[in-house]
Amino acid sequence: MTWAIIADSSCNLRDYTPATPNCTYAFAPLTLHVGGEEYPDDSDLDVSKLNERVHSEAAASSSACPSAGEWADLFRLADNVIVVTLSSNLSGSYDSAQMGRNLVMDEYAREHGGQIMGKNIYILDSRAAGAKLEVIVRLIDRYLTTHPDTTFDEVVSYAKGLSRTARCSSR
Repeated sequence: MTWAIIADSSCNLRDYTPATPNCTYAFAPLTLHVGGEEYPDDSDLDVSKLNERVHSEAAASSSACPSAGEWADLFRLADNVIVVTLSSNLSGSYDSAQMGRNLVMDEYAREHGGQIMGKNIYILDSRAAGAKLEVIVRLIDRYLTTHPDTTFDEVVSYAKGLSRTARCSSR
């Protein structure tokens, strides 16, 4: 059984390697639009160049969440997928991830005679931005590491609790 922990790029984890065996971490990049140019928020983003471009641009900048197709590609990485998104109150990332989940689950059912047993995807609306997403990802990884025989439903229950209780502090 393989696991994937996936977040959108608001999580700010780029080169994270889970401690859990058979677990992958990946992120779906948001896209920034400045002066007609697109800047994917990925590992190749030159933040200095982006800041210069934003400073020199008179028109308003905007952003876009990952597409359902981008999410779907990531959801195919493992049997069990836990997703952490930027707050649905701030972005369409959660809704787009839900559409990506539907695409993958429909595809999986077609390939397996209508059965979806063996493929699990849960999308957690973090109700937050930034550091809280990082904390949630790391805590899910720790949970999987310390509970190697856990079920998907147990991890989902744990993740739901984190969105309500995980806190970040400067201490």
